[in-house]
Amino acid sequence: MDKHTKHTLAEVLFSLSVVSVLLAAWSYLSSDVWLASAQWVQVATVLGVYAIYLHIKEPTQKK
Repeated sequence: MDKHTKHTLAEVLFSLSVVSVLLAAWSYLSSDVWLASAQWVQVATVLGVYAIYLHIKEPTQKK
């Protein structure tokens, strides 16, 4: 996977993480949207961690 693709995927995962946080707030304030609010927060956390991992991961260098 090239650098541009990883960066784009990281941005998409981060955006989905933000959407998950908004769904968590909606579920908390109103009614559940497919998952409970705590589960949406967990989804947001996992997506955010993967986004950070892809963003900071250095390509392995072959000797």
